[in-house]
Amino acid sequence: VTGAPPPSLPVTATPGASPNGATPQPSSQISSYFQNDGCTKTVPTGSQDAYGAWTQGKDIQLHGQDEHTELDSLMWFCKAAQMQSDNDSLSKGRAEFEVGELYLRGMALPPLQEGGGLRSQNLAPDLKKAIDWFLKADAHGNTNAMERLASLYMGGPQIKGNPQPKDVAKSVGFLKRAAERGDSWAIANIGLVKAIDGFTATPEEVRKIAFAGAQIAAKQQANQ
Repeated sequence: VTGAPPPSLPVTATPGASPNGATPQPSSQISSYFQNDGCTKTVPTGSQDAYGAWTQGKDIQLHGQDEHTELDSLMWFCKAAQMQSDNDSLSKGRAEFEVGELYLRGMALPPLQEGGGLRSQNLAPDLKKAIDWFLKADAHGNTNAMERLASLYMGGPQIKGNPQPKDVAKSVGFLKRAAERGDSWAIANIGLVKAIDGFTATPEEVRKIAFAGAQIAAKQQANQ
């Protein structure tokens, strides 16, 4: 797949490696932060809608500069994703994608007080949780999540820590969904799907997908 791909997946990452190369701490030492689904146990106060919560998370993510940054941004992304009374599927999809991204790469956590000093803590990448959140984001129409899922299903076990086997049909399915929604990366690559591992797509099908995606992209640009 060529074109302008999304940020690279951790193909060469060692399972259990932390974002900065330090040895991650055992899960028993950091489990107090997280629920089973990967969201934080602490829910931040403020922001009454999904868009506001997602914006708070992005602001922290972009401007934070310490070990609290990723955990704090995760709190806000989780809040946006879990707002039952808010029907803003766009913001929810964005937030779910960001949660998936954090689990895809692993997170730095607040340091642990130990023996009169501080010891760094890191959460190792968890691609199973990442995929779960990307699937949630996909259900809300997030094309970034579709790109990620397409790459993960195409890479299969070549992507270390990936629990999914290689599945070209699923990969192409996500790529098509993103292209149909006007995603430029997917549109640039959809013409190559007929050459991937024997998967076949007719020239007419490729043309229709690319044309539909281009129409949506043009409408989105006109509405900005």
